[in-house]
Formats: sequence, structure tokens, C-alpha cells
Amino acid sequence: LGIALAPSWPILLLAQIGYGLSAGLLYQSSLFYSMAGSETQGEDGAAHEAFIGVGQMIGPLVVFCGAQFAQQNAALPVWLVLALMMAGFVALITVACSPHARAARR
Repeated sequence: LGIALAPSWPILLLAQIGYGLSAGLLYQSSLFYSMAGSETQGEDGAAHEAFIGVGQMIGPLVVFCGAQFAQQNAALPVWLVLALMMAGFVALITVACSPHARAARR
């Protein structure tokens, strides 16, 4: 979206720098909070990195498969990614509301 809306290269460069800084802060914060207060910090950090790696693999793979198998429908890859994100959100809520997670918060 930033590429399409940037009126010039300097503004695009500033937008990309801002995006990179915000993505780095988000990554560092999520890694810190996934490991903070845990006795198994190494395992928690490894799980965090594994989830990021799986997400970076599955997202583009879904878009590629959607674009290859449904060339007449350009919106299908977008809908597939949205469905994948919703499935991830439902899985996150399910895990967060599990009895094991509730017991760990006490």
C-alpha cells in the first residue's frame, strides 16, 4: 500500500524505514514477553522463532497456490490468507482459554 501511495522515492524510503523500525520493535517485544517470567526461556524462545518461521512459510505458500490454481479469480489468494489468519486467531483464542492456560495465569 505504501508503494502505491508514495508520491516520491524519498517518502517511500522514509515509510519503509518507519515500517522496519516498527516491525523490529514488535518482534523484540513479542520475543521478550514470550520469554519473560518463564523458567523455560530457551524453549519459549525456540517456539516463538518456530511459529514465526512457519508463518513466513505458510503465508506466501497459500498465496502462491491460490494464484496458481485459481488464475481466473484474482481475489482468491487474498481470501485464502484472510481465512488462514482467522484460523490462527481462533487457534490463539482456543489456546488462551484452555484450562491449562487459565491454571498457568493463577
